[in-house]
Amino acid sequence: MVRRNPIDFLVRYLKERSQYRDFYFGVILLLFCLTTIFWLIPAQVSIGYLAHGTVVGPSFFPYAMCLTLLFLSILLIHISPKTSQYITRAEDKAVSRIVIVLIIILFATYYIIPLIGMVPAGILVMFVLMQIFGFPKWYLSLGFASVFVILLFLFLEKLAHVRIPRGMLFDGLF
Repeated sequence: MVRRNPIDFLVRYLKERSQYRDFYFGVILLLFCLTTIFWLIPAQVSIGYLAHGTVVGPSFFPYAMCLTLLFLSILLIHISPKTSQYITRAEDKAVSRIVIVLIIILFATYYIIPLIGMVPAGILVMFVLMQIFGFPKWYLSLGFASVFVILLFLFLEKLAHVRIPRGMLFDGLF
């Protein structure tokens, strides 16, 4: 039995698919940035760029991040090959199915976080996504997902003092 290195598998997979998906990813990222800049940030942050004269306001960092992503998405669209020439109908349908599955997973995550909390939901979602995108061994993907989400939780909760939703089932544990 031939053992495949998961990193080599991931790199080969991304190289094969990158020429087809860079353009679409750039367009999706561009739409996300425009939505965030013109709708989400003004709706959620009431104070503008500058609060009290020269002090940087709370909306500065979200706007700076979105403008950086906007620039990067335009750059990605510009340097990507013309995908409409390369993608066949079957590949286009496969991309559409993956996008629909990802949207369903996103909404399911939104509804299960209040029930089971951010950490178990994050582990579950990351494990499912790794399996969808072809990570070779389920126990490695479960381990990677668990370690990454728990380390992220510990960093945000203990060092950055950001309260993470624990959910109804695990509210009294931490």
